[in-house]
Formats: sequence, C-alpha cells, structure tokens
Amino acid sequence: MKFKTGLVLGLAAGYWFASQSNEQRKAQLDQLVARVREDPRVQRVSDAVEHRVRDVTDRTSETVADKLEPEGATASSNASASSKPGNRSA
Repeated sequence: MKFKTGLVLGLAAGYWFASQSNEQRKAQLDQLVARVREDPRVQRVSDAVEHRVRDVTDRTSETVADKLEPEGATASSNASASSKPGNRSA
C-alpha cells in the first residue's frame, strides 16, 4: 500500500511540476527543499545517519589498520630472517 501511495503522489507531483514554468518550478523546489531541511524530524534522521556513518568508518579504518599491521610486521621479520647468512629458504 505504501508503494502505491508513493507512486500516486510521485506521479501527481511530477505532473504538477511539469505544468509549471521553469522559474516557478525552480522557486517552488527551492522552497520545498528549504522546508524539508528545516524540519526537525529530517534533521534528527540526518544527524543519526551521520553519527552512524562516522562510527562505521572509524571501526572500519581501525579494523583495516589492525589487519595490515600484523602482515607488515610479519613481512619485515621474514625479510630480515631471509637476509641472514646461512639461511637458504627459497
């Protein structure tokens, strides 16, 4: 039911916007966007999404750094071990 309602509203809005002149349409869209941005509900959702994205990126960067550090340390220790005289690993 939500899909049908959204579809009907979208078609109605599209028809209405298409019937307006370009300058009128641009002014109305600007006003609509400004009202949506000022809506406290939209701001709360936007803040929550921004916070969640920051948390995920922080955790992801920490995980990547943790995964890369042991490999880098292992590679450097293997390089130093293979450079010792008498070590003939192929």
